[in-house]
Amino acid sequence: PLEARVAFVPQKPYLPLGTLREVMLYPEKEMDIGDQALATMLDRVGLSALQSRLHDTDRWDQTLSSGERQRLAFARLLIAKPEVIFLDEATAALDETNEALMMGLIVAELPDATVVSVGHRPGLEQFHHRKASLRRIDGRTRIDTVGVVNRADPVA
Repeated sequence: PLEARVAFVPQKPYLPLGTLREVMLYPEKEMDIGDQALATMLDRVGLSALQSRLHDTDRWDQTLSSGERQRLAFARLLIAKPEVIFLDEATAALDETNEALMMGLIVAELPDATVVSVGHRPGLEQFHHRKASLRRIDGRTRIDTVGVVNRADPVA
């Protein structure tokens, strides 16, 4: 939809220079949200060790591990509350437990969002209603199968 708030989360999320607070609010630097709410969000995505660093300026793209950067990207989603979310291998650096935690947060906190994700792990299927498989046929990539995912409610 033309007027929808859209978010793209790549495998290697962009983290701008600035304070951790600015990184969490990117691209909306002036969002009206308190430090306590941001600290709570860090805890929810498994980054509670960073709660005291909200006003520290750092090269966060070099300071944080790949998995920490991905969890921070999920915190940004939960703060921004987009209506359409594109995830491109956005959990590839996470173990299956943290992947399930991040995806579960999206399902629970943004239940009306449309989520389109690209991933290779079968565990991601439980967080989606439909699955499309792509296959190379005659030198072209084509949708091979589209189906409904049989899943239990992942958020119990």
